[in-house]
Amino acid sequence: MFRGMKRWGWMIAALFASACGDDAAPATTPTSASESAASTPEVSATASPEGPSTEAPPTASTEASDVAPDDNPRADGVEGQTAGALAAGDTFTCALVARRLQCAGTPPSELPSVEADLLAALPGAVCLAAREGPDVRCFGEAAETVGHEAASARWEARCQGDPECVDRRETAFLDARRRDGLRFAVEGGVRALAASSTVVCALGGEDRVICWDFLAESTRPLRRLTIAGAVDLAMSEGAACARLEGGGIRCWEEWGDPAERVRPSNVRGVSGAARVAVGADLACAWDEAGEARCWGGDWAFGVDLPDRGSARVRRFDGFDAFAFSSTEPFGCGLRAGRVECVGDPRYGRLGRAGVASDARPYTPAEPGFPAVAEPRRVVVGASHACALDAEGALFCWGSAADGALGASRQREAVAPVEVAGLRAQAIVALRQRTCARTSSGWRCWGPASSTDRRAEPWRPAPIDAPSEAVPVSFGGRVCARFGESLRCPSETIEGRVLEGSQPCRLTSEGALECRRRAEWDRAPEITGARWLASAGSDLFVGGPGQITRVAYSSLTGVFTVKETFDAPEDAIELVTTHRPCVRRENLVVTCRQEQRWVDLATPPLVEVAAGLLHSCGRSESGEVWCWGSNASGQLARPRDFVSAAPVRVEGLGVASALAVGMAHTCALVEEGAVRCWGAANEGELGVDPGTWIATPVRLDLSR
Repeated sequence: MFRGMKRWGWMIAALFASACGDDAAPATTPTSASESAASTPEVSATASPEGPSTEAPPTASTEASDVAPDDNPRADGVEGQTAGALAAGDTFTCALVARRLQCAGTPPSELPSVEADLLAALPGAVCLAAREGPDVRCFGEAAETVGHEAASARWEARCQGDPECVDRRETAFLDARRRDGLRFAVEGGVRALAASSTVVCALGGEDRVICWDFLAESTRPLRRLTIAGAVDLAMSEGAACARLEGGGIRCWEEWGDPAERVRPSNVRGVSGAARVAVGADLACAWDEAGEARCWGGDWAFGVDLPDRGSARVRRFDGFDAFAFSSTEPFGCGLRAGRVECVGDPRYGRLGRAGVASDARPYTPAEPGFPAVAEPRRVVVGASHACALDAEGALFCWGSAADGALGASRQREAVAPVEVAGLRAQAIVALRQRTCARTSSGWRCWGPASSTDRRAEPWRPAPIDAPSEAVPVSFGGRVCARFGESLRCPSETIEGRVLEGSQPCRLTSEGALECRRRAEWDRAPEITGARWLASAGSDLFVGGPGQITRVAYSSLTGVFTVKETFDAPEDAIELVTTHRPCVRRENLVVTCRQEQRWVDLATPPLVEVAAGLLHSCGRSESGEVWCWGSNASGQLARPRDFVSAAPVRVEGLGVASALAVGMAHTCALVEEGAVRCWGAANEGELGVDPGTWIATPVRLDLSR
């Protein structure tokens, strides 16, 4: 019987991934290796705090609501590749794409570059394994602390109290963990993998199940069990189950207590099980015909089950795949070609369109149907869920705490969200703000000041400037640019100004000036410059043939020339982020790298703009290419994605204009729509402040 969550209510549980195709992951693999190639939908299940009942058979057959299994499908994955296992932690959702890990949200640490087939998530770690590989490897802060205290005692003894010696050994210890991961050896090769919030278990050779405790002071196994005929594992907080080759289920309570004697017991009444899902206080198994038998019980599902054993639950029949939350009473699955969620609807967990938090009264029979077209996989976290569609796009809903929705926002909302907007005629980015000109004038979104975090479009204070003037950021103010004049609320400035950075300008004679308080300081060695750009605290000035790198102190007013270097004679524009780049007459962008100029691998670009650490360009055909940092999804890829070469932005449409802010980008696309991606901390993407959005979202300019 499931023991309530009271004992472990303080714990934050994570989700482990279920089997998916031949990239299977923990909770719900097929009955044989050959079946794992089947093209069926998949759901990745969570670990649940309360273990399933392993006692007497049921005394009655009970019909109840829709709770179903973890399955193994194949679907088109992220970026057009086949996505393997999915797993969701409290603040992230991860997938194996071409056997490599990609995560959305806030992953537990720097992501490893290792190939894997099996995937499991804990709140502070991600565990991976190659099928039949010799070990499980875990990465993240939680993995770095296992065994740290015992190792620290050894360092103290060997270093005889020398703090520098201890620091060196600790640094080497952490570097090795971050590089190679925390390794757990598995005899006979890893066949299945599952995790709860603090325990990870692997199924190895000779039917051996091995578990390790992340709260332990040692990397020695917490548990070694032999379960004859085991082919798959499923876990929750306080419970673990093994699915047997003959279709039976054996479960045991697992609280991470090495002193507790564990004896797996058969779940009576279950036979022919092809999948199993374990959740908070409820678990279910499905046979090949899709018939569900469940044990435990929870008020949120309206399931009235016997105290001992399992019972038939017809309302859970027919799910192709299913996953439970590890700690909260809700779950989601794939049935009849769409996503269906059941249980406690608070925080938008059920993805009901138009109901932000689902605080209204409900009945357990009332499901939610998150609007994901042609869903192929579903994963459920502690209080959120995500689905992968046929094109490989990932959509999430539920609680967005700590960025758990990844590409979404810091709010409790239903996703996916794409709101219709009015037609825009032009766009511009002002550091963390974005503005679009519509038929009714300029509309801006993002913070108007450091204390204004509104995401909804706001109208800038009117400035006495022509209507065609473009809003710009200058010296911390919103000004209007027309021609080479800049009109701010209290003054008009002539010359080519450095927008969104320190207040500097090029005069009509090409002299460099920067403002210190109310005065303009002039650089004595700069004349005839046509270009002005910045990279960090440095300024780049010059023109075709030569560029000079200059530092300016706003405290002393002193300019310091750092270097002068040749530039292509056919350059027509200077664009910089962390390094200087120029656009040439043939519209090819070339950047200075290791004392030489190197062409970027993009088509000819008719427009290029730079942010703080990234740049984007637009081709004549309307493609958008971005390069540089991806720390906030600036490359329109999950944050673990790293590329030295430019990448094309997918899912955007044909772009006719670009606006690049500090760490976000917006594009004007067909029919005047505006789509943005990148940093969303200050509402600069026109949605509620969040973390970052890697998939271009459409802005609502009608408010």
